[in-house]
Amino acid sequence: RHVFRWATKIGMTTRLAYSRNGFRKGVRHPGSLGPRQIDEYLRPLHLSDTALERFRIFMASLSNAETREIANEFYRFEKATLIVWALDDAFFPLIWGERLATDFPHSTMTTISDCGHFVPEERPRQLASRLQHFLVDHFWSSPEAETPLD
Repeated sequence: RHVFRWATKIGMTTRLAYSRNGFRKGVRHPGSLGPRQIDEYLRPLHLSDTALERFRIFMASLSNAETREIANEFYRFEKATLIVWALDDAFFPLIWGERLATDFPHSTMTTISDCGHFVPEERPRQLASRLQHFLVDHFWSSPEAETPLD
């Protein structure tokens, strides 16, 4: 929670600059997440002063207490679950993904190498391939069924 206290202490322009730099730290290959994409992520903050204020309140209230509280119940989830984790994620270490894979009894974990936090932007083909294999393995019951990406 203390990480986000800066949101209440600095102005909008500075906050957005920090956000852009934060996004850049989240990619392994800087060209895969350009300024236009970052601006799209940040666009909701520009919609109104109310949206920005709600975001500020949200950032100030971030806590993992709810997640920790329900984590003990993950074992009850009975659906197939795919956990995709980037090996070079600057924000969330691999051990967190491994913990999720352990906590969800019907999970499949796959990792994507040479990739930062923004998997869809950096490695869209690898992500699509992993999703396709997971869906085929878990939800397409007959070998003759059309695969989702065909």
